[in-house]
Amino acid sequence: EVVVVAHPALGIDSISKRDLTRIFLKQRTRWSTGVNAKPIDQPMKSELRASFCGEVLNRSLADVESYWNGRVFSGKGTPPPTAKTDAEVLDFVRSTPGAVGYVTGDANTSGVQLIAIID
Repeated sequence: EVVVVAHPALGIDSISKRDLTRIFLKQRTRWSTGVNAKPIDQPMKSELRASFCGEVLNRSLADVESYWNGRVFSGKGTPPPTAKTDAEVLDFVRSTPGAVGYVTGDANTSGVQLIAIID
């Protein structure tokens, strides 16, 4: 299970798949509150990232990797930073205003805001 988490000061409890996709692909750089959006990803080859890409971004992991390779090569952007573990994602989200990430359903999500994904 993929659980989306955000910095608690954002004050949002839900987001559309479209808006979350735009944030993770850095096509949208600010939250509706005006705060800079700072997404963080799981490791490229993790099952959780593959699930997030498929369920939320509606793209395969290979499609997302290809998207970022093209953006980097053309000088049009860099992908979000990558954490190695759920704990690293949660530490980043807790300590970074505007941060958003995703973790497994059994991660300790205290100190972060759980975000529901709406279609």
